[in-house]
Amino acid sequence: MFSEYLLEMVRESAPTLIGMAAELMWSDGVPNVDACPRNGVKNWSGNPDLPKSYPGWWGTVWINYNKNPAGWASSPLDANRIYTVPSGSGFSNSPWYRLKDALDKKRYRLELHCFSYSCKIFAADYPELVKIYNIERSLEILEGVGNDRQCNFTWETPELAKLRLMFNLEPADAFLHIN
Repeated sequence: MFSEYLLEMVRESAPTLIGMAAELMWSDGVPNVDACPRNGVKNWSGNPDLPKSYPGWWGTVWINYNKNPAGWASSPLDANRIYTVPSGSGFSNSPWYRLKDALDKKRYRLELHCFSYSCKIFAADYPELVKIYNIERSLEILEGVGNDRQCNFTWETPELAKLRLMFNLEPADAFLHIN
């Protein structure tokens, strides 16, 4: 499954990860102004002789840690050639914002450190991911469900899921929940 493949890459690099979510959209033209595939070229200046984009996914990724990570919070993404640009503290629009509010109101002591990033994943860097994505999307189109361009998912540890349930909070409807 596309989301499980992506999640496993990041989890291996982040032992304190307790949640990850993504809203990604496939595009035939992910801009290469500030990042490019491994064998591609950046085109910051808009040079007409260079590519202006590459196929891949772009959108938002949230990562949630049980303690502030040493170094950059985006390191597990960066280490896997998922290009990131910080886009805020992460809680205001994450799948965990209602849980954070509930915990704060009850003065429940649990550290949640959520970060959000605009991200790009270039297809050329992940041919296996492209195969999985194409198979899943083809099946969804044939079944008449889903969107042929979007990939949304949420993963969290069982402990975090129990807390969410304790406060009668369901994961955001827009996300596919992975256990």
